[in-house]
Amino acid sequence: KQINEFSFPIKGSRGTRAFAIRNKKPLYFPKVSYEMKRWMSELDIWTLENFRVTSFVFLPLLLNKEVIGILELTNSEEPMNLSEDDLTRLSILCEQLAGI
Repeated sequence: KQINEFSFPIKGSRGTRAFAIRNKKPLYFPKVSYEMKRWMSELDIWTLENFRVTSFVFLPLLLNKEVIGILELTNSEEPMNLSEDDLTRLSILCEQLAGI
């Protein structure tokens, strides 16, 4: 139920998603740790605890240099091992998704 009712305000928020949105750049953490909680929002902590997230990447969807959404990829089994090329390809995918 919580996932179906999920929404995230783009402006005026704090946490990892908001950081990626404000900076208009991908934010990638290959290994999430609880020490990171001080930078996390309540939603970040809820996601971390309920889904046992080990890695995440947030990629802003930009249209005309404005953020219109965010693509969030997480992994709960083993940490993600994304290369710079992987992040570049994901960023290109986000450009295409935003332009649809």
